[in-house]
Amino acid sequence: VAAAAGMSVSEEAVGLGLSIPMIPGVTRDAVWRAMIHSVHQPPHWLVDGPVPVEAVAEHLRRTLNVFGSKLEENVYTDELAYEIRFVQVVDGKEIGTERVMALRMHPLQIEFLQRDTSSGLASHWDMPKAAAASLTNDICAIAKKTEDAPPGTVGYGYTCDSIDDCSYDSLFTAIELQIKQPWKVMDVQQHACTITECANFTVRKMKPKAAGRCIVERISMNKEQGIVTYRKCTDSGNPEDIERVIKVHKDTLRMEIFERKVGEGMRLNWVVPVTVASEALANIVSIARRLEKNLTDVIGEGVTSLPMTGITHRQLWRAMTDTVYHPHKSGMNVDEVTVTNHDGLIQRTMRLLEKPGAPTIAEHVRVDTNKLEISYRKVMGGKESEEERIFRLHKGPLRLEMFCRYVDRSTPLHWQAPRQVATEVFDAVFAVAAGTARLMRVVTLVSALTTFLGLAWMLNHRKPSPPPTTLSPSHLSHAALTTARLVEQQATNSARRRLQASCMPFAGLAAAATACVGLAGRRKTSSSKHNLVVLQQTASPALLQPSPCGQGENNSLTTIQQQWFNVVNQSWLAHD
Repeated sequence: VAAAAGMSVSEEAVGLGLSIPMIPGVTRDAVWRAMIHSVHQPPHWLVDGPVPVEAVAEHLRRTLNVFGSKLEENVYTDELAYEIRFVQVVDGKEIGTERVMALRMHPLQIEFLQRDTSSGLASHWDMPKAAAASLTNDICAIAKKTEDAPPGTVGYGYTCDSIDDCSYDSLFTAIELQIKQPWKVMDVQQHACTITECANFTVRKMKPKAAGRCIVERISMNKEQGIVTYRKCTDSGNPEDIERVIKVHKDTLRMEIFERKVGEGMRLNWVVPVTVASEALANIVSIARRLEKNLTDVIGEGVTSLPMTGITHRQLWRAMTDTVYHPHKSGMNVDEVTVTNHDGLIQRTMRLLEKPGAPTIAEHVRVDTNKLEISYRKVMGGKESEEERIFRLHKGPLRLEMFCRYVDRSTPLHWQAPRQVATEVFDAVFAVAAGTARLMRVVTLVSALTTFLGLAWMLNHRKPSPPPTTLSPSHLSHAALTTARLVEQQATNSARRRLQASCMPFAGLAAAATACVGLAGRRKTSSSKHNLVVLQQTASPALLQPSPCGQGENNSLTTIQQQWFNVVNQSWLAHD
């Protein structure tokens, strides 16, 4: 830590990374849009002349004249991670390192670093810190300017104010209604609107009330990422390479609208008036607020529980998975439940007692521990249904969600099941998790109490320490003899050769001398001289003889062995 602190102060280059805090009064969305603006229009102090930008496959390619040198690089944008990556191109090929400009939160700051494209490990970047600070100041100035005086066009994006009186699910339900019923928010002819559900998108055709051609769009929804995309189609039916995006942010509930290139994901400068974008987002918020006030009695596009406290997400997830094998724990009135584990899924059959005739249903259940969701697909005639019911766990804040969707896409469906059913399932699963939490608290308390009582008993009933044992030379001689024999019995021929080759003949004697202290206190014997003779006669040559090493090492080892035997022999003679 001290070395890292010293580097951050003394080094004049970015090094392994540099984080520069933002000025107060700017939002994350404004800074991110300013960062994208700097990609298309770098500051004048950095480049000489205009910067041509070309869309290639899934990235942008731009050419810069930096301090008299020509630089060609590919630029990649990651909207989810808020990162912009710059990879230099030499002779038409990318080099193995990338330079990253990332926007971080808590606190709001811009990070500069260089890393390996294959491993992701950071490497030393020799860009001066002053250049990074100057670029950050320019980005902050652009962000501050757009916050203080919004431009007349959408530009690289427009964000509405924070939304406090409706939920994330209500916003997505309102967006879906706006997609399927555009005449409620747009000036189009109702009878001329057609909606076609396809595999991964929805095709919408509508005709404006004013004179004009029919508008055809491909619309995709991803509720997990909070992104809805609109792509216009040409007269031949092919989608264009530009799409409009509505992004719903969860941290502070708000919506953002912008335009970007398909594939590369880089935002474009959208020249649509900002009033048009503001009105479109306001209409969606208005629909969401009405949905919040007029909650229906069915699940619809999904229902979410209230935040759950007093339990952990692991306990709640364990309770959810337990209901797969024991559905009655989730409040379902069923019997004759059979569960069979297969590769990648669970086959479950049960009889619904609450339905007329108590029919038996079969379904395939899939548990996704990464997404923390459980999917249920009905099986009829050996084939799975195209729809699946999702039971999902959210961790921030801790809550449960239930909805229905198509298997081949993430678009939610209008589920006609009573809302009360989902609420009862939420309550039952929470009750199981809360019972587990109470049991764990009791077990922890009992364990702590048992440990305390055990320590107290040991302290009260401990025995006094035995007096120290006085070892005589006869004890020492017998221990050395016994240890030497044990070493001799356990050593193999190969071990002896390795011992000789490593110039460690004295190691065995040292080990014997160390271990003999414990043996000497257990058994007493006489005839110390006889033990010394037996030890010298029965010990392994690998332990008592010099090894075939260098001559100097042989002399030192032989001297050490002789001194050790002389000390032991003198002690035995003195004892006798």
